[in-house]
Amino acid sequence: MHKHPELSAGHIGRDCAALCGRICRMCVERLRGELLTLRGLYRESDHALTPGPAR
Repeated sequence: MHKHPELSAGHIGRDCAALCGRICRMCVERLRGELLTLRGLYRESDHALTPGPAR
């Protein structure tokens, strides 16, 4: 099974994992926010592609 890196307490930079080999909580929250935004955009586009009621 894939081992996930431990979370670091400190923030090193936007690329924490590349710099220190661990992911800080700030980066996890940033990534979470970006993923939620992408999910919202996906849902909006999916809704736009859904056929509406026939006229």
